[in-house]
Amino acid sequence: MKYPLRTYLLLGALALFLLCLIVMILSGYWLERLISHPLLAWSAGMLLLAAGVITAIARRYHQITPSAALFAFFLAGPIIGPQGLDIYDKLYHNLSGVNTDMTYPIFIWSVGTLVLTLGILLAHFAFRGPAQTAKAHWSEQRAALMLWLVIGVAATSTLLVLTRVGYVPILHSDIDSVRGTFHQLAGEYPLKFSRLWLAAVPLAALFAFRQETKFLYLVVVVTSCLALALYGQRMYTLIALAMAILVLAKFRRIRPGRSIAFGAGLVVLFLMYAEFRAGRSFKELSTAELATMNAYREWREYTFVVNEIRDSQAYYGEQFYSGALLPVLPKQIWAIFGIDKNKLMAEKSAVYILGDQFGDYLGIRIGTIGEAYAAFGLYHGVCLQMLLFGVLFGWLEVNYIKLDKNDARLSLVIFGLALLIFLPVATMIATLSTAVFFGFFLLLIYFLGSHKLEAVRLSPARAA
Repeated sequence: MKYPLRTYLLLGALALFLLCLIVMILSGYWLERLISHPLLAWSAGMLLLAAGVITAIARRYHQITPSAALFAFFLAGPIIGPQGLDIYDKLYHNLSGVNTDMTYPIFIWSVGTLVLTLGILLAHFAFRGPAQTAKAHWSEQRAALMLWLVIGVAATSTLLVLTRVGYVPILHSDIDSVRGTFHQLAGEYPLKFSRLWLAAVPLAALFAFRQETKFLYLVVVVTSCLALALYGQRMYTLIALAMAILVLAKFRRIRPGRSIAFGAGLVVLFLMYAEFRAGRSFKELSTAELATMNAYREWREYTFVVNEIRDSQAYYGEQFYSGALLPVLPKQIWAIFGIDKNKLMAEKSAVYILGDQFGDYLGIRIGTIGEAYAAFGLYHGVCLQMLLFGVLFGWLEVNYIKLDKNDARLSLVIFGLALLIFLPVATMIATLSTAVFFGFFLLLIYFLGSHKLEAVRLSPARAA
């Protein structure tokens, strides 16, 4: 017997509540912390309210929406992050002079998560979806030609990069020693174009469900994901996988349990391989502890920075974002105004400013919420920025739900959603640079590979 979606959601919410209640009763530690730290109680209440907002959105459409995955990713932060920091502290014993109290960082994270979900809910009421006066459909031959051109450029550039570098970075025995060097050997533009596999994924995934040659396009999706992982940067591969899953969810009803198990297994595999590839071996830790310590690695620096900013009230202001906004235009245009784009991006963006302070020349990530708080504080930073991101995500989600699965605009929407799903651990500069570079090629494919079909409005007489 099949029950409606709201029945499963209510049962799931009840089970979660009972589980939390049992844990609190059996663990006096957590009960004591909630009572002695009002901010933690407020945080728990805000996260529960955010869960209610996501549930309301799911009930409205009678399906699990992409915002549920985004919320789950944010919810995992204050659950996994503190445990990972505790394991890190016990392993290295070098945080004696650092404020690692979790109370205020969890509170800031909970506020940002709640405001984000409220922004998503606002978008669902404010936007009705895409205009139906004209539907954009793929022109099969032109779209296929554009796809294979992108694949050709990506494959050629990848071979060029590997030839120049002389090795495959992800297979290097000590990836930490080569992470900052193979970029110079490869060259800026060959390296950028070698990642165009990401632009091929949404179109190939959509074609896999629309064309007779499904297997060929599925091979393209798998090949693209593997090629994006060659340099050891997991984020591009994860974005590609998120796009493929969003396409699958649009065409098929997927089981949340299997999706969660697949995602969790993939993340653990990536984390474990990254540790052993880097030549690190932690015999003191179990596999579960090692995965927990690195699942939300950004939480460590996020905690340090938030606590320090709260005590000092010395916010970074615009210097966290002025460099991050530069990817919107090519460096040749900035050069006309006498601006060295690459230099200013390194000097005026959060990831590199914090990298200098922490002694990591590759940069430090503290997540979207962390950057917003460190730059402008709780209200002008976290609340405003997360509200804007929530409205943007909600607008994309409305389009994702309302667009016909054959509409060419769906490829652009899926790319935007997949990119924003990683907001919990993303940086502003990485989000904008990825959106601008790959978004340009996806727009180019869309405009050159699609055509609009005028909607036919039948009169009552003809319709009868």
